[in-house]
Amino acid sequence: MLDRGMRLAMLALAVLAAACDPGGFGPKPTPTDAESPPNASVVPQLDDPLANARDGGLGPTARRDGGDLDAGVVVPEPLPLTGPLGVAQVLAPGQVGVVLEAVWRHRGVAPAVSVPESRPPGIKAVAEAMDGRMRLSLSQLGGMRLDVLEPGTTLRPGSALLGRDDRYGFVLVWPPPLRYRVVPTGAMRALLGEGRVDVSPTSAGEEQPGAQGELLGLPTRAVTVETPTGQVVLELAELPDAGKGAVPLCRLLVDLVGALPTTHACQESAVPLRGTFRWSAGDERVEGLAFEVTSLTRQVDLLSEDLRLPPAGALHQTSGAPSETGQLAPAKLLAELRSAPVAPPANDKGERAEVVTAVNNSDDLRFLWLDGAPVASLPAWSKLSLDGVIPGHYRIEWRGFLGTAAGEASEADLPAELIFGAPREAEGEDGQGAK
Repeated sequence: MLDRGMRLAMLALAVLAAACDPGGFGPKPTPTDAESPPNASVVPQLDDPLANARDGGLGPTARRDGGDLDAGVVVPEPLPLTGPLGVAQVLAPGQVGVVLEAVWRHRGVAPAVSVPESRPPGIKAVAEAMDGRMRLSLSQLGGMRLDVLEPGTTLRPGSALLGRDDRYGFVLVWPPPLRYRVVPTGAMRALLGEGRVDVSPTSAGEEQPGAQGELLGLPTRAVTVETPTGQVVLELAELPDAGKGAVPLCRLLVDLVGALPTTHACQESAVPLRGTFRWSAGDERVEGLAFEVTSLTRQVDLLSEDLRLPPAGALHQTSGAPSETGQLAPAKLLAELRSAPVAPPANDKGERAEVVTAVNNSDDLRFLWLDGAPVASLPAWSKLSLDGVIPGHYRIEWRGFLGTAAGEASEADLPAELIFGAPREAEGEDGQGAK
């Protein structure tokens, strides 16, 4: 047996060891900011700017398989379709990301007619002004904002689309006053094609890897996503600065062909620099338009307010969209198509038309193209008068925005009445072309 002195000495040593061990019994030391190591916890806290930046007023960040915030794969949830989105929280003051400039390229467009008074510089200027130029901001944290800068699409300049990697669907924003509505998965084709939010069927789609290439000096890899609606060939560049913000942009493009947002083609940092579309037409594929990035810039201070979802102060809408219809090209710009007027021939009664009138006798929104440029957008069963067209001989074409030609291109002496489709009382007849 140990004597009394030995037992007392051992007890004293045990007490001393416990006092030195924060995990032992007795009072615990109070932690301070100086004592806490950086990244002490991988669980975002409420006052963590990264956590707030991920919140955006939509409630909890997307759930994770397994129910543990620290483990499992993030499973995005659809944006709610009923009621307004939650109030946006205070976000991080600046975020790292990339800013892209992009346009829509239309393929298979009929060229300008060849006449002496044709002005190639003016024709080029009209085409460039009507290419639907847009600016895309992609945040490493997963936010995306697409701003429509110029006419030429179904969306009015000044409108925007917002998306996040941890939510399925998008938010459409437009002024004035500032409004927003949810665009669910499957509705992007109707929004960009017709200017309305209608949901079409979606499918998983088939994915096929393609060749490697180069765009904007960056290496790319191609991935084809194909569905019954059509196919899109994505040319992807790895941009770590874009981070998770690359995902919603990819989803927007694949949604146009009716592919589910779960496609493996949409990955973190994989930014689509080009998306080339082909549409199903029976057993064939016909050329559609193409999405093309023309420039990119790394940003270290993306404004969180621009990526906030929903935007601060925006009014919730359950219907409507900022569709752009009517004359798209200003009269001054249209006048640049020709160097001098050429009076059109008179009709049998010796009369000459004085106004260019466009008529859309169909159930779909159609764009009127003059000499290879979209100059007007006409909703179903509508008509308008064009200002600024110099009298002369022109190439005429009616097209849908997504790139499908609506009938054969023709030529016409303007001013004249340009009609697409047949009147309601003669719907079985072929009324396309110029009259």
